[in-house]
This record gives sequence, C-alpha cells and structure tokens, in this order.
Amino acid sequence: MEARKAAQAASGNRQGLLYAKISPHDTGQTELLLAGYGYTKRLLGHILPDSDTWGGNGIIHLNYSRTEQQRNHELGLQKHHNHLYRSITSAEAEKSPASR
Repeated sequence: MEARKAAQAASGNRQGLLYAKISPHDTGQTELLLAGYGYTKRLLGHILPDSDTWGGNGIIHLNYSRTEQQRNHELGLQKHHNHLYRSITSAEAEKSPASR
C-alpha cells in the first residue's frame, strides 16, 4: 500500500479548515481560544480585507439536540466576547451569508 502525502485526499470540508467549538464555561482554554480567534480575525481583516476570501461571515451552529441548544443559549448570554459570537433567530440565519 502506498502512503499518501499530506492534504491529498478530499475531506468534504469545503472551507478546508477546522474550528474549535467554543465552550460556554469561563476557563483558561476558552479564553485562549477566543483571544486567538479574535486576533486571527483582526489579522485576516487587515491583510485580506475582501472577507469573501477567508469566510469572515462566520459559522452558524445549529441546535441539533437539547444539549447543543443549552450550550448555545449559555454562549449567547455571555457578554465578554460577544463581538465574536452571538445568538440569531432562524430568520436571521436564513439571510446570513454564513448559511450559503
């Protein structure tokens, strides 16, 4: 069997990246993740101002279970990093560029 080279197979991930799932709990790991995310978002906005090239419209997390609904609700209540995430209605999600 031949070994494949890195990044030579299709993952089905259209964006070609992975992202961390934000925890609603105030932990050091969550703070590090959000600080890094905020920094990266600002940097990309500066060096690649055309946000269509890097997906600056965000990601929509759906409430596919009761647990996920609770997690997303708790995140929506937090104010410290609300410039990085927010709760939206179904109607807002349908109109969002992130849903395309």
